[in-house]
Amino acid sequence: MELNINSAKLTPAKMVALGQQFPKATASALNRTAQQAKTEASRLVRERYNIKKSDLDRGIKPGKRATAQTLTASVRASGRRPALIDFGARGSMPARRKTVGVSVEVVKGRRLNVAGSFLAIMKSGHRGVFVKSWKKPLRREKRIRDGKQYTTQLPIEELTGPSVPQMFFSQKVYGKLKQFVNDALPKNLASAINFMKK
Repeated sequence: MELNINSAKLTPAKMVALGQQFPKATASALNRTAQQAKTEASRLVRERYNIKKSDLDRGIKPGKRATAQTLTASVRASGRRPALIDFGARGSMPARRKTVGVSVEVVKGRRLNVAGSFLAIMKSGHRGVFVKSWKKPLRREKRIRDGKQYTTQLPIEELTGPSVPQMFFSQKVYGKLKQFVNDALPKNLASAINFMKK
């Protein structure tokens, strides 16, 4: 998913003033704005969501660069949904039968309990927040045979948090980011114009 930045909001007066230099100056301004938007997007997401900068920045990258022929630049958000344990998960390890679930803080300042969830370590050493998956078939059925009870074993499923694109394009982040771009682009164009006049 991408945030596209183009020259649609630039005033005709500025276009005329630059004449043949307009495409080159605009391309420079668009690319600078896209780079600034990438940095600002990371800040805005981390301001709202409890995610590490290193984990987030892998999913926010510059997209298309503007040229004098194609006056559009972009910032790209991609990536899988991170494991829920990365959002400050708290719970007992190993999980107890009467556990109330694992608590997580996806949005900063909002710690929520995930009912029925538990912390577990896989044979590979991977730690995560899991729930028993009722949607999948049972590995073993619950039976009583020859006076002995066989325990039921359900498959488990690891829980994940919101993906980088979901955080990037959330209403409270994306709205601020668009406003930042609208404010930054004219300033960057003015800077590009001044540079070409020298």
